[in-house]
Amino acid sequence: MGPRINTAAGGALALLAYWIWRLGTELKYPTDLRNAGLVTGIFHSLSETYMRDERTAQAERDRTRLRDAWRDEPGASIERLAAEPGTTAEEINQLNALLASSHRFDALMALDAAG
Repeated sequence: MGPRINTAAGGALALLAYWIWRLGTELKYPTDLRNAGLVTGIFHSLSETYMRDERTAQAERDRTRLRDAWRDEPGASIERLAAEPGTTAEEINQLNALLASSHRFDALMALDAAG
């Protein structure tokens, strides 16, 4: 029974020493502890904002990638058509003009939506 009492007494003494040390620290450095809590809160807020911005940025990159792929497909089709025998330069020029006009229209609509 002696070792159990010694263990319990040692544990109680350790808890008392910790409580006294913690109380002394809080009395001696109250602003440091409050600032540490503020820094932790700011860190969590910034990390959450960064992660949310990263998810938003990834979604924006995906949308841009899809849009660019869609815009490049007609140009690639015109190039393949130009390689076909029997296609005249006038037809290719008309298709390129049509494609350029559609790009201008798309840009105009984007500017109008942004304004």
